[in-house]
Amino acid sequence: MHQQLRRSSVRRPGLWTLGLLPFLLAGPAAAVSPSFTTTDLTSPIPNSGALFGSAVRISEDGKTALVGAPGGAPCPGTAERTCGAVYVYGRSQAGWSLEATLTPEDGGYPGFGGALALSPDATVALVGGASASCPESATIPCGLLYVFSRGGAGWTQEKRIVDALVSGQYQQGISLALSTAGATALVAGPPQSCAYGAPSCRTVHVFTRDGGAWTLCNGFLPGNQSSGTLTLAMSRDGTTALVGMPDCSASGGNCGSQLFIYANPAANQLPTAHVDASSPSHGLGFSIGLSGDGDVAVAGDPSHPCGDQPSVCSAGFIFRRTGSTWAEERRLPATDSSSPLSFGARVALSLDGGTAVFEAENRQCSECADLFLSKHRDGAWSGPVPLASSLPGAILPISIQPLAISGDGTTVLLGAPVTDCAAGQDCGTVHIFEGVSADALEVPALGGVGLALLALLLAASGSLLLLRRRLRPAR
Repeated sequence: MHQQLRRSSVRRPGLWTLGLLPFLLAGPAAAVSPSFTTTDLTSPIPNSGALFGSAVRISEDGKTALVGAPGGAPCPGTAERTCGAVYVYGRSQAGWSLEATLTPEDGGYPGFGGALALSPDATVALVGGASASCPESATIPCGLLYVFSRGGAGWTQEKRIVDALVSGQYQQGISLALSTAGATALVAGPPQSCAYGAPSCRTVHVFTRDGGAWTLCNGFLPGNQSSGTLTLAMSRDGTTALVGMPDCSASGGNCGSQLFIYANPAANQLPTAHVDASSPSHGLGFSIGLSGDGDVAVAGDPSHPCGDQPSVCSAGFIFRRTGSTWAEERRLPATDSSSPLSFGARVALSLDGGTAVFEAENRQCSECADLFLSKHRDGAWSGPVPLASSLPGAILPISIQPLAISGDGTTVLLGAPVTDCAAGQDCGTVHIFEGVSADALEVPALGGVGLALLALLLAASGSLLLLRRRLRPAR
């Protein structure tokens, strides 16, 4: 495990700097890099194809982390290390350490750990395995869902959930969400026929948990529209659900992208609101996040058009609910072809709704990622400010959950599943950024009368101090 402490040093400006302050202060806000510590986690069983970090989740207090490795554990009865596992890490004063390894009691299979959900209080974990074989055919990629709970004896498997609505469960569980104490779970279900005859409408299934018993209480087709991908997020209490459909189509025609809000998803089958971007969008909802109170949402649109080269632009959007109305609060950056590639390919939002993190593709390295932060303060979103750049192995198209953030926004996890190791390719690693300082995200610019007065005051102070030095008698 590698841990690196990054500190920034500040030098005292000379007198000549004071004379330049009027010009410096007249410019835009000066962004500075956040201060933080970094830790890299690697698979306890390093092997080629482990894909450690394909999915990551972190508790609200930032002290428990789940890491999925869909190919990171030996399959039962064989020497092949192609089955999946989930690793639980705990944070103490001594640092991060492995607490448990989660594998299914009924035998391992490839794909287990490709999708994860962790309750904010870190008492319940959902593990998806969208590559498991269906019971009726070993050649059909089925989706099984496992529930693990943490008690006095540690983590134990509580239940294996097999969808009772649709036989086959093709790719069930590719996206998951959990409320506090695991009381409500959202599961991206298998595709089924749409009302208008299209074969690829993907369902959302809602499970409730009471005393360890799980019940499938609801299922719905978001907007009755076709989509090959669903992304899910839920408020802390489970009363608000956000569903992203980045490649949806309605009645056979492309409907662009859609974000749906469901109030009380355990009972309602119809969305209570649509969340729409103010500008044209082609992939909005590819990755999403929702605050703990359900009033702030973030969504990535890695194919968002812009300016002179639409094919290479992208954007992240932040929305806020006031009363029953959702409105776009910030779009970033998607300005022109110099913007980061695939900005918003992965997003995460702290449960307090105050910090958003965005992943983008590095322009010099197609399998490297850049991370950006934006902080809400004084009624506006700052940044985005770079948190890290050129992180190898972090871009993986099939992975939709490699980014997570703690409840207060001070700890960020980024999975890099295609990072190589001594054992071979695609071993994987997880980058942890801790102590991210909100105050260091951006230095706000002053304006108007306040800026002018401050600039004149500093300039005058510098001139007076310089004059005083010149008139000082020699000793």
